[in-house]
This record gives sequence, C-alpha cells and structure tokens, in this order.
Amino acid sequence: MSYDKRQPLYYGKGALEMEIFSPSTHDLVYWSNKLQSGNLETTMNAGEIFGGIGNALAIAIPDGQQFNLTITAADLSLDAASLNVGQPIKYGGLIRLREPSAPVSGVITLLGNAVPHLGNNTGTSFAWVHGKAYPVDPNTRELVGFVADNDDPICVEYWIQSETAQQLDINTSFSPMIGIAYLYQPLYTTETSDLDQGSRAGTDIICIPRFQLNGDISRAIDQATASTTVLSGRALSYDEGIAAGSVCETSIGKLGYIVRELYGKDLYAMVTGLAVVGSLSLAEGANMQIPLKLVMQNGSLTQPTFSDFDFAIDDTSTATISLTGLISGLQAGTTTITITHKTIARLITDATITVVA
Repeated sequence: MSYDKRQPLYYGKGALEMEIFSPSTHDLVYWSNKLQSGNLETTMNAGEIFGGIGNALAIAIPDGQQFNLTITAADLSLDAASLNVGQPIKYGGLIRLREPSAPVSGVITLLGNAVPHLGNNTGTSFAWVHGKAYPVDPNTRELVGFVADNDDPICVEYWIQSETAQQLDINTSFSPMIGIAYLYQPLYTTETSDLDQGSRAGTDIICIPRFQLNGDISRAIDQATASTTVLSGRALSYDEGIAAGSVCETSIGKLGYIVRELYGKDLYAMVTGLAVVGSLSLAEGANMQIPLKLVMQNGSLTQPTFSDFDFAIDDTSTATISLTGLISGLQAGTTTITITHKTIARLITDATITVVA
C-alpha cells in the first residue's frame, strides 16, 4: 500500500449526534444531537521485551488495549441516567403539591390524595403547615392534630402520585448498560469540487459494538453552570463471528469501527480506477453479470453501484447489457463494451465481450 498525495485532506470538528441501541432488541435507547464536547481515546500497554547484549529493547508487543469514549450533551437526559445506573424509568412518580386551603371550623381537608413521601418508610402520609408535619387521615384527608386559629387560607404542602411523572430509582448497586454506540463526526475539506456542497465532505461514523457505560450520572447544580448529560464508557471486546453464529470463528475481537462516508465528488476520492475482473465470455442466449470493480487507493477492489455507470456496446447484435450490468449473449462474435461513470469522467474503462455458439 502506498499513500496517494493527490487525495484530499479531511478535517473533523465536533459531533453531529450520538445513538445507543440495545444489543438484544436493537431498539434505540438514547439519542442526542446537542453534543457539546467529547473525547475518543485509545490506550495500551507497550509490553516491552528486552534481550541480547546490553539487554536492549527487542520488541514491544501491545496488550491491555482500551477504546474509551466520553461525550457531554447540552440536554439533561433522564434516559442517559437510566442507562448509567441500569434501572428502568418508571411512571407514577411522587411529586410535591402546594395547595391553598381554607380551614373549616379549624380543620384542613386536603383536595388530593396524600401519599408517603420519598424517604418515608413509615407508611404514614404527612402534610406540612409552616414546616410542621401533620399526619393525614387516609379516610377523611384531614390533618390530624392541626387546629387553625381562624378561617384564613393556609398554604399546605404534601406529596401525591402523578401518573405522568417519571421516576428513576438509584440503587446501591449500579449495573451500567452495555449498548451499541454510534457517534457521527462531520468532515470538511478545502478541495471539494461541488459548488453546492460547500466545505462539508462527509461523515466519520464511529461505532462501538459493545459500549459499557461508567455509571456517571453527576450533574452541576449551581446558578452559573448549566447541567449537562455525561456519557462515558469503554469498549468491550466484541466477537463478530460468534455473534453471527460461526462456531469456528477465530478472528480477533473488535473494540470499534470507524467508517468514513464521503459525499458528492468526494465519494470517489479514494477510487483510482475501474477494473473488469475476469473474462467476459458467455454462450448465445446466456446471461452474466459484468464483474466490474472499483480500484481503491490501497489497491483493493470493491463492488460498485451499477446504476452509477453508463454501459455502451459497439455491436448490439452480438450482446446487450442492462442498466444493472447484466450482459446478454445474442449471437456468436466479439464486441467491445465501454463503461463510464455518470459524473466522474476519469472513471472509464473498456473490455471485450465474447459470445460463443
């Protein structure tokens, strides 16, 4: 592999969005496009081996590789906190209610159904008047032991259960979720040739197939700093073959992937040419798919999208070709096919088709 100095240089800054999916159901369990900051970090131990005269360094064999990700989002997500502690969000949470109440003959009767507040395991519901707690009779909703001096309205505080309020229980034992994480980082270049594209050239798609969160649900609580969502965690080793059901899989586990998606003219920036791999020989009345490949900058071959190309055959009485690259042999003979990309003029090649009787 050699480096092609003609290819554009790409620049990345920030992140467009982050997604986390459940590895069992593949449902989306977290999403945000309000990312503020983040850091993708890899670490490893050098694993030095020394030997020989002078006990010099002979080689360094890496071990303990880690792939870590920390992201801060501007929105304050209870869903992210749920993933970090490994507990589901429940509905029917408890909320505080402040209610103006006018005593009747010195007695206050609540309008709502008071429930024991969080942290109260006595089973008794309370209401507060000027900070003083009074038990609430569950049958009459009256404050037990309270007698008002007059019939002027009084502000009473108590807790009720709200069917729409969300509640996250934070247990003494965290069990952070392991999910499939995706991070999308925009790419820019100064070499784009698409006038309507601007400097945006593509996206780096960063995937951590088994991302275990670190259990961080900390938040800033002061008047000068906004609270944010922090998602930090590390990649666990993921075995592609085992996940796909291959019992004989021996490949090295994966910590993550980075896929570079390019747009417009930049889509083919890494393509150096076209190649027709193999012989175009078929019998009369037979069909074959044209073995067209893209030649990449590193010399590898990839499958193109056939609808992106124009196919022209010199002698259409010998053979024809469909829009999807399917060649049909009509009568014995040879002819030439020319293949041209519809928008990238430099991507052109030709080949000989032979039809045998």
